[in-house]
Amino acid sequence: MAKKNGKEKELGSKIKEKLLRDSRRLKEKYPPLSDIINGTQLTLQINRLYELSGDLRQFYLIIVKSKNGKSRYLICIKLATQSSDFLVSLARTTIKDEPNLRLLQFSLIPKHLRVNLLCLKEIEHEDDLQGIIDLLKQVRSRFRKTLEKITSQMEND
Repeated sequence: MAKKNGKEKELGSKIKEKLLRDSRRLKEKYPPLSDIINGTQLTLQINRLYELSGDLRQFYLIIVKSKNGKSRYLICIKLATQSSDFLVSLARTTIKDEPNLRLLQFSLIPKHLRVNLLCLKEIEHEDDLQGIIDLLKQVRSRFRKTLEKITSQMEND
């Protein structure tokens, strides 16, 4: 148990060191996230939410705590500022080949009632961080290209 807590603290400190230097903490009241693990639904309370800056614009870091007190770090990228059923189905086809990527419809500014479409992945090891960031950038690029292709086809018809 102590070994896991040590690794969790080490991961947290590495994430803070690499990602949260110039980031901005969003201070709103956010609803909890739900996650299904091994067939059971878990409710994850959002502890902190950060908007990253610099090269990582449009990225967000969500720190959640489960009921057992374990912190989990989720990094996500904004695919669309206004989500819809069409955009969700388009995003699902974009990420269907990527393991462990999830879509989330979430209001980053709850007072505005605008639901954003986010693609997220959990950070399990600090070594995976750059690979996760590159993967999320590729997913966003593919999503945007597909959306532009559909838009141009509609304009030509």
